Amino acid sequence: MNPKQATVNDVLLFSLREYYDNGYLIPITSKQDVPFNMKRIFYVSGVHDNVSRGNHAHKLCSQVLVALEGTLDVFCYDGTNHREIVLDKRNLALLVPKGIWSHEIYRKDTALLVMCDHIYDPKEYIKDLDEYEEWKRKE
Repeated sequence: MNPKQATVNDVLLFSLREYYDNGYLIPITSKQDVPFNMKRIFYVSGVHDNVSRGNHAHKLCSQVLVALEGTLDVFCYDGTNHREIVLDKRNLALLVPKGIWSHEIYRKDTALLVMCDHIYDPKEYIKDLDEYEEWKRKE
C-alpha cells in the first residue's frame, strides 16, 4: 500500500490468540498473528498517567500495538479523518499502517508492546503535524 493513500479505515483492531493455563499465554508469530514479518520489537512502560507519546507518522514502517497491561487510548489521523481506539485487553492488537499519524494517551501502569515491519530509521519518521499533512497531499 502506498503510505500516502493510507486512511484511518486501514487501521485494524484485532484479537490475538489467547490461552489460559495457570496464567495467560498469547503467542505472537510473524505473518500468522501479525500481518507482516517483524523486524523490530520494543516496549514502553513507566509512563505517567494521562501522558501523550508517539505524535508522529512513519513513511515506511507499519506497527502493531498491544497494551500488555493497563489501558491505552490510541488516536489515529490520516490527514483528513480521525479515529480513536482503546486498547484495554491484553489480547487486543492494533495495526497502524505506514502513512498514519498516531499518538497514544497512557493510563496509569500501562505497558505497551510495539511490533514493527521495519528497522529503526529516524529519517522515515514525520514528527511535525504540518509537515505530515503536506506530505499526505503531495503525490
